[in-house]
Amino acid sequence: MMGEFIIYYNGKIIGGIHDDRLLVKPVQSAINYVPNVVYDLPYDRAKEMILDYSRILNEKIQL
Repeated sequence: MMGEFIIYYNGKIIGGIHDDRLLVKPVQSAINYVPNVVYDLPYDRAKEMILDYSRILNEKIQL
């Protein structure tokens, strides 16, 4: 079970906060916005996700 936060946008999961890190699903549209993609694991045996690029994320998502 997850002990962190899941982030939704327009009803879809786009990422989460795991161990005080912002991680975003590595979909092609997200990868295109990040100049140097850095991947990390949210937890053991999980799929890699894009590690914190909050400056770019703030420009693209209107909350």
